[in-house]
Amino acid sequence: MPKGRANRRHQTSRKKARTRKILRRYGSPEWLDERRVGKFTESHWGCQCEICVNPRRLFKGKKAHSLTLKEYNAQADEDS
Repeated sequence: MPKGRANRRHQTSRKKARTRKILRRYGSPEWLDERRVGKFTESHWGCQCEICVNPRRLFKGKKAHSLTLKEYNAQADEDS
């Protein structure tokens, strides 16, 4: 896709649409406004849902699918 202002606007609107979807699921509609959507889109100050959060932080590294490959191999070596 070409670089430029139109592409940046497109990517920003795509991210904001995803943010609106997440906020509608976890928040009340009267709470949702354009300013809050913009804040959530550009920073991760308030979103700690299972979709957005790092899975290693969410599961505390207890599940194999949430480990990095290096961590998984180190754990496999310890078990054997």
